[in-house]
Amino acid sequence: MRGARKTPPPLLEGAVVDALVEALPLGPDAVARADGYVLFVPGGVPGETVRVRVTEAGRRYGRGEVLEVIQRSPDRAEPFCPYFLTCGGCHLQHLEEGARRRAKRSLLSRTLEHALGHEVRVLPIEETPVRGYREKIALTLAPAGARGIAAGFYRARSRELIAIEECPVQAEPATSLAFGLVDVLRRVGARAWDERHDRGDVRHLVIRRGAGTGELYAVLVARHEELPWLSRFVEEARALGPVGIALNVSPPRERDLVLGAKTRVLFGPPRYRTTVAGLTYHVSPTSFFQTNAAGAESVVASVLRFLGPLEGRRVLDVYGGVGLVALQAARRGARALVVEGNPASIQDGRETAHANGIACSFRRGRAEDLLPRLARESSRFSAVVLDPPREGCHPRVLEAVRDLEPREVAYVSCDPESLGRDLGVLERSGFSLQEVVPVDMFPHAYHIEAVAHLSR
Repeated sequence: MRGARKTPPPLLEGAVVDALVEALPLGPDAVARADGYVLFVPGGVPGETVRVRVTEAGRRYGRGEVLEVIQRSPDRAEPFCPYFLTCGGCHLQHLEEGARRRAKRSLLSRTLEHALGHEVRVLPIEETPVRGYREKIALTLAPAGARGIAAGFYRARSRELIAIEECPVQAEPATSLAFGLVDVLRRVGARAWDERHDRGDVRHLVIRRGAGTGELYAVLVARHEELPWLSRFVEEARALGPVGIALNVSPPRERDLVLGAKTRVLFGPPRYRTTVAGLTYHVSPTSFFQTNAAGAESVVASVLRFLGPLEGRRVLDVYGGVGLVALQAARRGARALVVEGNPASIQDGRETAHANGIACSFRRGRAEDLLPRLARESSRFSAVVLDPPREGCHPRVLEAVRDLEPREVAYVSCDPESLGRDLGVLERSGFSLQEVVPVDMFPHAYHIEAVAHLSR
């Protein structure tokens, strides 16, 4: 009806209410209710009564911040990072470790069972270190008054930079190098990119650390290659000890991406070395590689256990990156093939295979193009490993997996919802889900890594 008034929200922005925290959903905030009205609140623990200030109010739900815990849960812990709930990196430091792992496992189970319509055997979550576990730190840079450059992370759901001086979940040598290089940038007169006015030079600073080797590689991310102070930066940066320094060009139009397509090595070798499950990988500083080495070892161990004896078997590793799994299978006697779209990752994989004396094949291209081609060529594999990005597998990939007729499929996922969707497709294609192993790859975030085992 014309002229009808919109129903106002039950609560108004700025209101202070008491709410009961009910659940932890697949996201950074807890779900609470105040007189039936749903509020998403960061830092809540299920079972607690909390006093909340409403920061956003809609007709169906709102968002709020916890002012006070009125009734405390025994599962609450004291966060160890001074920037918790300020920067957008960690979401669950306020949960006791056992409670956090139980909550993640339960959330994974509920998500998969809802998607598949039947019970799922989810094993206990594989634990990883809770501090100093991240082998990569990516600082965002911004203008900052007299100091010239501020370094930190974005606030959750915001483009506001939170300047930091420490990050306890990062590997300490990488953190020290990162902040040392920020000081170098200040000394040489670099200007951080001002997003609002579109001016300045540098956007990010990324440090990669090799597990087991301790090698540190620095990547300076800038708007363009021509930087008058670059040679002085490299000279001073070398004194801090990184094994390599590279310049990555990332135009501001790609503001939501840290890294651009073009990278140039300024000093040192083209790759750093990192060790997982007894194998040393040679990785370009801008290639994808798991940031939690202990978590990566758990993933590898689960996949290899699912696949069983590998001597002489054909294994296909799809979205395989540098060959994290395929190279491990190949060194155990498998005839492994990696399908990967990133040319740098393929070069890294080939270099790793050569350096370790491993026979492993790589094919570059989109998985949704290459797998149907393999199926049309009547290629057959006894095992297929899927490790897609967060959005999951392309439908043509799942169709081709059916046609390749593997006995075993191992699916590595970082998103329970896309995992549940794709497992449903595979089940309807004749595969049976045996079990799922959750891995606490990012202990203080809501993200859940999982390895699913299916057999034909």
